[in-house]
Amino acid sequence: MPLITAGQRVTASQLALNYSASDIGAVTVTQATLTDLTGTFTVPANDSAAGNLYEIECWGNGTWGSTSQNLVFQVVFGGGNMTSVTVDNSFLATSELFRFRVAIKVVCLTTGVTGTFQSLLTGEMSKSAANLGGSGGYKSLSFVSCESSGTSTVDTTLAQGLKLQCNWGSTTGAPTITKRVAVQRKLGLG
Repeated sequence: MPLITAGQRVTASQLALNYSASDIGAVTVTQATLTDLTGTFTVPANDSAAGNLYEIECWGNGTWGSTSQNLVFQVVFGGGNMTSVTVDNSFLATSELFRFRVAIKVVCLTTGVTGTFQSLLTGEMSKSAANLGGSGGYKSLSFVSCESSGTSTVDTTLAQGLKLQCNWGSTTGAPTITKRVAVQRKLGLG
């Protein structure tokens, strides 16, 4: 990415390389089918260039539920599923409260009707009703997932949506996860 030096005239094309927006509306997912946890980050038609990265980072809290269930996080871009993570139902005891932060990223490798992208999903979760490092069963979890090989084809000549979806293994026990804040970013390298 080109640097802007003191006194340099800044052009619109330089400013368009990077942008961000935030979403502070709470969204709660209780469903056993993939459901939007974040809003859709629309990547405009012809905005992608090789090396451009699009990201959503979100955080919030939830309740594990009175019957433990798996929790799935799924990257969705251009209408297709990319990488995902499943948090096992044994991570927390029943009815425990938790906090989370999840970031999803897609990077453009090639452009055009058959443009290619790879994705990355990272995050942390922790039991929220315990002191850090205590001996009382404090639990925390970090995770990462990406394509081990291959890419996803997404048409960069059309506007495309990026979002994070999630679902519970079952609605039994009334588990919940609530996104409190999401930040959308474009880092333009091309």
